[in-house]
Amino acid sequence: MVRVIFTIIISHVICTYILTFSSGRAMSKMNVRWHTLSEEVLRGIIAATERLSDTFNPIDVAVLLWGFGELDAPFDSIHRTAFVESIYRAIMQNLPDMKASEVAKLMWGLSSTGLSWDNLPIGLHS
Repeated sequence: MVRVIFTIIISHVICTYILTFSSGRAMSKMNVRWHTLSEEVLRGIIAATERLSDTFNPIDVAVLLWGFGELDAPFDSIHRTAFVESIYRAIMQNLPDMKASEVAKLMWGLSSTGLSWDNLPIGLHS
């Protein structure tokens, strides 16, 4: 019963606040990692990211990727094209307006999700 309640609370918190660095950082400090989250929570995170990605500003993109990095989210093994494409689209849309600190968070987050330079779309290389 406690596990069910905890899962419901975590699902709500993650799905509602995944865009903030502090939530990803807080979950990381509690030793929560992507692979330890329930399928329900993972589906919620993926759905929220896909749904909101077109509204992201440069800070949203940077902290989202930082949060995914903190959770050790394995982008190379998330077999949901719409999810990864929505993130790449948000990056490409916001990259020209990013400050140096936002680019740094973005790069750290991408590197922490298991992606390599060769895995990135060509548009992100230039």
